[in-house]
Amino acid sequence: MNTKKIIGIAGKGLVLCTAIAGIYGYLKKSDDKEDIVVLKRYKRYYGLTSEWLSQIITGRDSVKEYLDQYGYKNIAIYGMGSIAELLSKQLKKYNDNQVKYYIDKNGKELYYGLDGVEVIDIEGMDKMQDVDVIIVTAVADYNEIIEEIGDRANNVKIVSLEEIVNKN
Repeated sequence: MNTKKIIGIAGKGLVLCTAIAGIYGYLKKSDDKEDIVVLKRYKRYYGLTSEWLSQIITGRDSVKEYLDQYGYKNIAIYGMGSIAELLSKQLKKYNDNQVKYYIDKNGKELYYGLDGVEVIDIEGMDKMQDVDVIIVTAVADYNEIIEEIGDRANNVKIVSLEEIVNKN
């Protein structure tokens, strides 16, 4: 590993530690439970994106590894936020994987996701065809999402992006 990569990873680690220390300090001082919940959500998303970026910097692609390991080709992405957009961009690099649908609880208000791919709401999941896996990008709400969409997934595997990225 060259010096630039080591410095980059060390710098990223320092930034991460500083951010966590700041969040921890704020949580200790905060009496507002809503603030604590929001900060915990952001900490979780920060941890996900930090690990994901670290893997990409070091040449590892846990998303591709996961999809290849289980033979998943056709993907539905749950969520339409910035994490979903990043995942979509990463999936575009792969020749043998395709995003078939975006699923969002507000899907009726959205007509098309990224690159013209259809957005469906939870009720519309019944019409999904040729989907191997649903990747949930709203990782902080994963358990609630599983409860909400589990019966509508038509025996399609549902997995959190956080689980994919953190899988060793």
